[in-house]
Amino acid sequence: MKRALSIALSLLLVLCMMVSCGNKKSVGENGATDDSDSTQSDVLSQDSDETAGGVNENGESGSSDNSADDGNKGNDSDSDKTEDEGSDKVSDTDSEEEGDDEYKDTRKKITFGSYPQSEVTDATLKATLTSKAGTLPTKSNAQKWTSYKYYHKYKEGNVDKAERDFMWYIDVVEGTEKYRGVYFSAYRPTYVLRSSADTTSYQDDNGYLKGTVYWFKYEPISWTVLNENTTDGTSLILCDMIVDCMQFDYDSLSSTPQYDNNYSKSSVRKWLNETFLATAFGTDEQAKIVASDVDNSVISTGHMVNPNVCADTKDKIFLLSYAEAVNDQYGLEMSEFRIKKSTAYAKAQGIYCEKDGTSAWWLRSPAPDPLVFDKSNMTVRGVTGTGAVDSYINANYSYRGVVPALRVKL
Repeated sequence: MKRALSIALSLLLVLCMMVSCGNKKSVGENGATDDSDSTQSDVLSQDSDETAGGVNENGESGSSDNSADDGNKGNDSDSDKTEDEGSDKVSDTDSEEEGDDEYKDTRKKITFGSYPQSEVTDATLKATLTSKAGTLPTKSNAQKWTSYKYYHKYKEGNVDKAERDFMWYIDVVEGTEKYRGVYFSAYRPTYVLRSSADTTSYQDDNGYLKGTVYWFKYEPISWTVLNENTTDGTSLILCDMIVDCMQFDYDSLSSTPQYDNNYSKSSVRKWLNETFLATAFGTDEQAKIVASDVDNSVISTGHMVNPNVCADTKDKIFLLSYAEAVNDQYGLEMSEFRIKKSTAYAKAQGIYCEKDGTSAWWLRSPAPDPLVFDKSNMTVRGVTGTGAVDSYINANYSYRGVVPALRVKL
């Protein structure tokens, strides 16, 4: 009896084992298994089928699954595929798209005025414009050209001398378009108390060489609307590009000029409200620009104490202050929205450019303290090529960009 029972139990155990093996094989063929080592390969196989529009284990097409999850940028199977089939590029793309949405600049853009910006590359047009410009200028005779009156120091023997006539411009109309020619017989130094040489200038680094005429087309200036005043109908606008470059200030033509970071007395303020105003805007456009009360208080500089602040000014065109450059009401709270690229014309003027074309640009706010090695207060805040606002450089450096701001009633 015991022997018969033992044989029966043995047969039952074998039968159970056969059923178990058969079930495991059947589940494995459908892409799911209790064996953790084989799970990954089974899922990859499933992903491959779905991607190709095949049928998954639920009998639904892969395209239907993907369509249902389009809003979530893919389904779980796609995530597995990303990890195991080198689809990191897909994840990066998703991340970039989300970042683009997060940092997308939705502020209003307008065009107003015009200024030399892109370089003329057509050989025939360049030859025509150069012919119209006539004889090239020299230090003793500007011909039909106008000197920029940029300043730099040089030595003649052991004597310090100042040079102001080494770079010129001329405006020429061809057809319905206006162009500006630029010519220089010496390089514009990065620091105005520095002698002229290719080693002291960024002009040659930007591809502009002395003794050559370059032409730039007047094009509409693009601006971002920072603020709209519904009471008086005016808008505060900031230029989208770095349109020019120059030193913040110099106030003497001698070999040892005195420099300062006083915005009210700065040469860049004078240039904005005289030269740039007259160049970029016609009579009708100038009439639309509203003179603004420009705040130059301590708070505007980003410091609690700043002995270098100047009196408030009233200007048609101005540089932003530190406080304005980080104002979230203007959409400038993030560095991404402060990054500016230089026009070709600004590059010809000698601005320093990063490899991606971005450059630093002046703010009007002075630094609170002098440089350690300097007895005068001559440093000014600015925005770097990466959009940071903690940059201070000497007011007499000529390789930082100019980004005009103004209030206009359109």
